[in-house]
Amino acid sequence: MTAYGLVQIVADAITRAGSTEPDAINTAMAATKDLPTVVAKITIGEDHRAILPVSAVQWQGGSQP
Repeated sequence: MTAYGLVQIVADAITRAGSTEPDAINTAMAATKDLPTVVAKITIGEDHRAILPVSAVQWQGGSQP
C-alpha cells in the first residue's frame, strides 16, 4: 500500500460518511468494497484490514519481458 492509496481510502470514507467525525469515518471505511485506487481495487475486511490482490513477477534467463 502506498501513502497516496491510503489517502484515497480515507478521502473516500470521509466523502461517504459526510462528516469528519472519527466514528463516522470508521464506519464508512469499514464498508469500503472494491474501491479503485492507484494500487488496486481495495476492500476493507471485517478485521479492518485492507484486502489487496496478490501479484508476483519472476524473471528468468537474465532478461526482462
